[in-house]
Amino acid sequence: MQALLLDAAGTDAPALAVARELMLDALSGQGRSVNRVALDRLRLAPCQGCRGCWVRTPGVCVIDDGARELAEAWVASDAVIMFTRVTFGGYSSRLKQVLDRIACSLLSPHCTLSDGQVHHRRRYRCYPKLLGLGELRLPDPKAERLFCTLVGRNATKLHAPAHAAGVVTAKLSRLSIRAAVRALLAEAEALA
Repeated sequence: MQALLLDAAGTDAPALAVARELMLDALSGQGRSVNRVALDRLRLAPCQGCRGCWVRTPGVCVIDDGARELAEAWVASDAVIMFTRVTFGGYSSRLKQVLDRIACSLLSPHCTLSDGQVHHRRRYRCYPKLLGLGELRLPDPKAERLFCTLVGRNATKLHAPAHAAGVVTAKLSRLSIRAAVRALLAEAEALA
């Protein structure tokens, strides 16, 4: 079993640094191999909006950089875990850039109506579960709700069979962060 960890925590996220260590330990204890990608070190151009990944080279971004490998790793994984600072209830700019770049490689350009909403069709047969763990400097229930909703909406958009999201704050103890990581993993497993 393969997990992809998209790590957009950077160096200024102390709770996510602890959560990363605990998550890697938990996943290896489950027998999963983890492909951790530090997004701040990834060579990645901005999306050009050319739709070449839908028309000229279906499923493959026309820009030859790290986004191609990320899209391949996404589809080859049975779980994708996103670590990010929570910014106004959303992802960090780097994680948002990555998701923008790979989404068209993961989805068909054709749309379908599902539960009264228009969504892009699947490009692949199987998609991974989606987990999101964000860090806030201080508790902010509204930002936390927005973040968890965003992960859920992205899970729907990206055809994830299950999703889970949570938020930790910078001042949490290691024990509290461990509980948050375990709860996130348990929720994703229970929803599968």
